[in-house]
Amino acid sequence: MKRFDVLDRSQNLQRNYLLEASAGTGKTFAIENIVVRLLLDREDLPIERILVVTFTRAATRDLKMRIRQNIQKALTHLKTRSPSSPDYLKAYFDKDEQSIYSAIRRLEHALFCFDQAQIFTIHGFCSRMLRDHLFEGGMAANACGSEETLNDSLLRQVIRDFFRTELKRDIYSDTQLQLVLQAHDNSLERLENKLIEIVKMGVPIEPQADFNTLYQKFLTCMESLKQQHEICSERLIADFLIQAPQFKNIADRTGTVKSEIMAKVQRLGQLFDQDKWSPADFNQLLADGLILTQALDPSQRKVKSKEISPTELHYPMLLDSLRAELDPIVRDAGHPLLILARMAEGCRLHLQRVLIEEERLSFDDLLKTMGMALKNPKFTQKVQHAYSAAIIDEFQDTDPLQWTIFKTLFIDRNAFSGHLYLVGDPKQSIYAFRQADIYTYLAAAEAMGSDYHASLDTNFRSQPSLVHALNHLFSAQSCPGMIHLPQIDKILEYPLVKASDTIAEYPFLDPLGSVHFCLSKPIEKSRVFPLEACEEQHFFPYFAAEIQRLHSIQGMRYQQFAILVSDRFQAERLTDYLKQQQIPVISQRSSSLADSPTLQQLRSIMQATLHPKRESAVKTALGSRLLGWNDDLIKTLEIPAVIETILSQFYHLRSQWRSHGFTAFFHSLLNSSWTDDGTSVFQSLLKQERGDLFLEELQQLANILMEEEQSVSASPEGLISLLDKLALMNVEEEERLKKRFDSARDAVNILTLHASKGLEFDVVFALGLIKRSKATASLIPLSHQGNMRLHPVVEDTDPAYQAHCRELDAEKMRQLYVAMTRAKYRLYVPVIFSSAKIPEPGCASPMELFLARLGQHFWDPNTLYERIAAQDDTHFCEFLKKTSCHITYTYLKNEPPASVSIEKPPVPLLIPPVNVVIPGTPTFMHSFTTLSQGHTSIAPSGAPHTIDDTVKNPQTLPAGSETGNVLHQILESIDFAIPNELLPIIRPYLKGTHLVDWEEVICTIVYNALKTPLNLNGQLVALEKISKQHRYQEMEFLYPYDGFDEIEEMKSTPGFLKGVIDLLFMHDGKYYLLDWKSNWLPSYEQEQLEACMTGHNYFLQAKIYKEALRRYLKLVDDRPFEEIFGGTFYLFLRGNTVFNFL
Repeated sequence: MKRFDVLDRSQNLQRNYLLEASAGTGKTFAIENIVVRLLLDREDLPIERILVVTFTRAATRDLKMRIRQNIQKALTHLKTRSPSSPDYLKAYFDKDEQSIYSAIRRLEHALFCFDQAQIFTIHGFCSRMLRDHLFEGGMAANACGSEETLNDSLLRQVIRDFFRTELKRDIYSDTQLQLVLQAHDNSLERLENKLIEIVKMGVPIEPQADFNTLYQKFLTCMESLKQQHEICSERLIADFLIQAPQFKNIADRTGTVKSEIMAKVQRLGQLFDQDKWSPADFNQLLADGLILTQALDPSQRKVKSKEISPTELHYPMLLDSLRAELDPIVRDAGHPLLILARMAEGCRLHLQRVLIEEERLSFDDLLKTMGMALKNPKFTQKVQHAYSAAIIDEFQDTDPLQWTIFKTLFIDRNAFSGHLYLVGDPKQSIYAFRQADIYTYLAAAEAMGSDYHASLDTNFRSQPSLVHALNHLFSAQSCPGMIHLPQIDKILEYPLVKASDTIAEYPFLDPLGSVHFCLSKPIEKSRVFPLEACEEQHFFPYFAAEIQRLHSIQGMRYQQFAILVSDRFQAERLTDYLKQQQIPVISQRSSSLADSPTLQQLRSIMQATLHPKRESAVKTALGSRLLGWNDDLIKTLEIPAVIETILSQFYHLRSQWRSHGFTAFFHSLLNSSWTDDGTSVFQSLLKQERGDLFLEELQQLANILMEEEQSVSASPEGLISLLDKLALMNVEEEERLKKRFDSARDAVNILTLHASKGLEFDVVFALGLIKRSKATASLIPLSHQGNMRLHPVVEDTDPAYQAHCRELDAEKMRQLYVAMTRAKYRLYVPVIFSSAKIPEPGCASPMELFLARLGQHFWDPNTLYERIAAQDDTHFCEFLKKTSCHITYTYLKNEPPASVSIEKPPVPLLIPPVNVVIPGTPTFMHSFTTLSQGHTSIAPSGAPHTIDDTVKNPQTLPAGSETGNVLHQILESIDFAIPNELLPIIRPYLKGTHLVDWEEVICTIVYNALKTPLNLNGQLVALEKISKQHRYQEMEFLYPYDGFDEIEEMKSTPGFLKGVIDLLFMHDGKYYLLDWKSNWLPSYEQEQLEACMTGHNYFLQAKIYKEALRRYLKLVDDRPFEEIFGGTFYLFLRGNTVFNFL
């Protein structure tokens, strides 16, 4: 495979590429430099014509930051002619000044327009395209989806609606419901959780017959069996008693058939005495199961059983007939998994109906809608025309539908004349549970053609000795079949990577290798895999001792260590142990604010503030960690003076909240004192153990609430409701819930193998590799006529199940590769050699699968589990002894590892800390709204408020915040190029408002706004003529007030100014500001407009906006502000008139 060096000026980028980027080879570095080179190489390629797609929102944010920083870095290199510049930039130093100036201007333009950079998740990309091309895509504006996942609370509601409306007795019998509930420990909540888990996969499930259909089959089958065998209950029971002694688990110790089994046999016999059978009979059979085939199963035959002659039985062929005819019916109707599968498919379809009714799209629906829209050539061409280059990151995580979208747009070319760059690593394809498919990557590689394949072949993450050690372990000679592809029965070749000559070896003071295996061989024989015993006796103590040793002797910080676990249960056990050893840890287990007590404690104080007359609310708030009252103090509330003081505090907080917003309330809360010593809440928290972490969480929650209040003008009650919703969500559904840990905090990182992908740490302990998995999922994905379906697995002999297990084992090897490539300097790898029984197919640990290959001379997937059974430490150690000195091993013994002697200073006497006093003057966050609160304005009389007015025009349009919000929402979202028909675009914004009947008036206002001529430096230009790349709608700003102008309102409370500019646009090299105003005025003469501007203090608003623009342009445009600022427009929408000033 050809080598790809993005920094080399001779590397041709003007072609398609499939870039294979092994772990640590600089995938993101390559992408950010590809973007810079595309901007420089083509004058006609602005930043907004480069599409970059990745697969998580976190990765999107990281890519945006990295790409912007790299553009800025390249700009600095070009301006300073730095000798450390990349080779492709040095190529410009040899060119003339005009070429360098042109390159600088292109990068400056990219920075200025960077907010228009097209960097998305795949779902964000599809959503944007469907919104931008509504007509061609055939979608309503508010049905184009978003990057928000369907939260569990919505899914739970849908499932409960399904339970109420769809569980009809001809579809689900009472017995079937009992069976599926019993399978979930008779817990309705667990059943709901399982259904949520399945429905969230978004994959259809193989159809299953309902109760009535199977009941009809049961009737037919019973009649057929009676005719074939002429069965009566007495003879059937007699046959059973003859055969029972030859089978296990039928009789008790006295040799008597167990009563419960005998009762079921008798009930089955009675069925054959009947000529007709009711649904109740069928339900009883489902509850009992087909007892004859279960009890007399050949697998239950005793070792020394005797054969029963057919002549001894009345019905020698009956068992075979029951297994062939009746057993499948009873299984299909009574197996809990099949009932669950049918319910899950019903819930999925019910969810689809709900989403259609609400005009919403799930993630999967969004992709399917995009796929359908691409069948319209006009839509496809619109999207293709928008881009000249497309970069797809983490391509190994792509599923077939996503690849179809990319292939249609950028491979099956029509209007796309640019180039496609697919970047990924098939060895890191570990998200099959999210429908990611390594075979999709291979199909894409084939579609691209081998001439377009290239690789990043140098590891810039790990020190050379670690790179060489991993190359040796993963090579085909050491580990045949490392990356197996069961579906096509091929081996993916492991490419050896080079070590970077820029990374030095870490000066460890011990003899351990860069890869160090930790061997555990339990003394006690056990048929049960001894994971937890080995953790507690060997791995936890050894890891803790190594961390402490390297921390004390090598001076490594705790944050340089990471321990990779398999799941949250292993993380909990490890976290508890390390805390006992006084080793600080950061665990993903507690990474969500929804799980933190901080959320409920903040809610209790907010609730008491709004309802101080509720005694229980007040007591709950006082008992929180924030206010810190104990039982004795709460009892003092019976004293009138005490309760009066407390209520006055809450009333003050409520006044702050109602009058000045949540920010003022939160500031007052932190500075308030609830104890006699005058200590503030803020000071009290800092005095508490881990109070700083509690304060961080509290501040993060407060930020969420401030954002909500700012964006949707949420009421205090609405903010409490938001907290209630957040408490039901997880981090995937609401990313703001993810705790932000202080990067300076020194603590060992504990994270899962999956979460470690893309990260790196100095020292890594790959603990999760030794954990066996439980029995694989009972619903497995299968391809059916090109579409994915979930297939219920009832028997492990199912070929589909066996194939699925092989795929699971193959993915575990890729997980092992990910885990073992996270370290920069040293990797600790645990190994267990035990006498436990062989794991079930698909359940072996990644390490067992690795050792079954290691040191073998050939690859045979059929003997893999036999090799696991035969694993022993002798063969493994002999293999390691033949390897390089970079790989070592240690046998872990049952006694605790030797402790490190650390001289500690004497512990000082504990004395109470002094009160925390925060020096300096407090700063405040201001906006035009808060600064104008003291400014009184008189609204003109006669403003319309009649919703059902028969006369409908802009002057009779009802006044109020809803009208203003709707108009702003439309104008901040739509394209200014006016289509032939505005109504289909406008209607979705009016749905659910009181303005539905005013759609034509709204259309008129929007149309006129975009057509109104603006005096731009002597030219009359309408907004519809301003191109998309020359305007910025809804520009947010935040800057410190440093006395740039005398603002009376800021003198007493200095701080920051924030806000949102409705529209910033550029024309003929000058920049202009525009603000939409929906104010109703008696007339719209200039004199009336100026009075409105003065009365509402809009000149102050314009002054703040102008300063924000001045500070922004100073970063991206070197010209004097006076030369490039064209002026400010206030466009009064109702009167279609403009107030313009500098």
